[in-house]
Amino acid sequence: MGEQVKIDLLARDLITLHGLEPDKDIRIEYIGLRDGEKLHEELVGKNETVLDTSFEHISVVRPEDDSRDIMQKVDELEAMVTSGADSRNLLEAMGR
Repeated sequence: MGEQVKIDLLARDLITLHGLEPDKDIRIEYIGLRDGEKLHEELVGKNETVLDTSFEHISVVRPEDDSRDIMQKVDELEAMVTSGADSRNLLEAMGR
């Protein structure tokens, strides 16, 4: 993903590059996190494993067994839809 960048410094650099002065010509406000925003991005979930590939700097993330069960169920439901199953059978297959 690269190095972390402080947004404050990025904003100040952009303002300066446009020939303006931060906090004088353009005010910078700190408003905090909004709904849905994150401070850190998680690339690998708690139930996932990172595996190396034959390519340098490229890895594969594999779900653990619980996730595989879910994907198998999704595949089964998709096959039912493709074969024309009615909504009652689909709901039963989903466990409702």
